Amino acid sequence: MTERVHDVLRVEPHMIPMLRAEFDSALSQLAQTLVDLGSRGYLQAAWLGDETSAAVAEHYTQRAMDQPDSSYRALLEYEAELTRIRDTLQRMEEQYLGADQGAADQYRRT
Repeated sequence: MTERVHDVLRVEPHMIPMLRAEFDSALSQLAQTLVDLGSRGYLQAAWLGDETSAAVAEHYTQRAMDQPDSSYRALLEYEAELTRIRDTLQRMEEQYLGADQGAADQYRRT
């Protein structure tokens, strides 16, 4: 049985907002790329109107856009992963802020 090793990124609490902002920026850029690719990545018709170019257009569309292991699908999965990381950073920030507030409240009571 193979043991899976996970890399760990250690982040100081004050760095989380900046890191999350970088993920937001990457997601924004990727979203625009996906919109562009989604609208221009599909070949509408065979460019020469013959059987060969029709077959090539179909093959390209399948490989680049539609198949589960296509480039377009890989970018969609990448977007989903970046979103999960950004959301995790958001939750971490909220937890740290809540812990800081709780500690401050506790300190004021003593």
